[in-house]
Amino acid sequence: MHVALVGNCQVQALGAILRKFVGPYVDLTLGFIDAYAKLDAESCQRLEIADAVVVQAGSAAQLLDELPLAKHPRIYKVPIVSGAFIWPYQGVVHPLGHTVRYGNPPFTAEYNDRYLVKLVQENVPPMEALARYREVDVAAAAHVGRLYELQLEKQRALDAECGYDCAGIITEYLSKEQLFQSAFHFSGRIGRHLAATLCKRMGFDSKYSERINRHLKEAPFVPRFVPVHPSIARHFGMTWVKEDTRYPFLREGGFTFDEYVLRFMEARWSAALEEGVIDARQGKPEAREKLEQGLREAPGSAQGYHELSRLVEKDGDLSKALSLQQTATRLGPTAAVLIRFGELLRKNGEHERAARVFRRATEADPVSLAAWIGLRDTLMGLGRMRKAVVAAAQVVDLAPDPARAAKILARLRAGER
Repeated sequence: MHVALVGNCQVQALGAILRKFVGPYVDLTLGFIDAYAKLDAESCQRLEIADAVVVQAGSAAQLLDELPLAKHPRIYKVPIVSGAFIWPYQGVVHPLGHTVRYGNPPFTAEYNDRYLVKLVQENVPPMEALARYREVDVAAAAHVGRLYELQLEKQRALDAECGYDCAGIITEYLSKEQLFQSAFHFSGRIGRHLAATLCKRMGFDSKYSERINRHLKEAPFVPRFVPVHPSIARHFGMTWVKEDTRYPFLREGGFTFDEYVLRFMEARWSAALEEGVIDARQGKPEAREKLEQGLREAPGSAQGYHELSRLVEKDGDLSKALSLQQTATRLGPTAAVLIRFGELLRKNGEHERAARVFRRATEADPVSLAAWIGLRDTLMGLGRMRKAVVAAAQVVDLAPDPARAAKILARLRAGER
């Protein structure tokens, strides 16, 4: 089954969720068509071969009117979802500019702030800018109450057109949890609602939508969260916003509101870290030097330590690789980081610790096949067959081809008896 996805980054994110939760188990390919770009031959071909088309409603692009969709038998509409009322000053260019050779640019328009941009242009010192920004009642000055009403009215109309209830989620949970990373990048709850509903409507087995609803924690966007101004948080009663709330910024770790503002005033970020991670994944020889520089500039980067650990292990220093990976685990215990830490611990003969780490990996991502395999095999090596059976059953449930995993489970159960 080939699915053409038409829209912006939100539709791309839905595609990534389908690829993770459905793709390993069915014959599924996905092709993205940017609704903000001119329709080209490749996009036309994707539409021609598509068995189904997912189209984003509410996009400002004119391309949607040009697409030959009227005769397509299977079209699924999804609404665009916006939290722009939370960041009323976004949408401008940072005046200091950034040299980005490749990778993610740091301060694109959605992540900028008109008030702070004005202070940058006036050469206001960072600490003074922070003090002035904190004193401003952004909620009142930008009329966010009215912006919220207008956005919810538009969202309800889009939801009704497409058959979703994103507006209901916003009204119920806005004060309780982080629903958006930035103006047009939703977080886990909205991602679960959109993806699980789409999955069900496309006719996939209900177990996949159930897994999405149970286990999707964050939408698969680049982790670039914009801090919420204190006056905005007060206006909406956002109980989850604290003075020490940390907001992830690319690969560099998380920063508080104050830290983010100070960095913004100086356009501070680490190009070396961004490039180093990419170079490491591509096997380029300059990766290690860039990563080491990047970690000096951004010492809170779990991804930086994770990638550097790989390079150090290749150079034969298992002890240092373990130390680096442990730091990565402390800074950002994602499933991928934990799985690698568990693998290194096993290589170092620390099987008890490895079992605990693999268990944490299954908790971080309960649908990670690699995490469950790591836990199963480590428990088997420790002779803990009863617990290994539980992990092995999860492997069978998640494996694209469960036959081999089922044989291992059968042997374990026979041995248990």
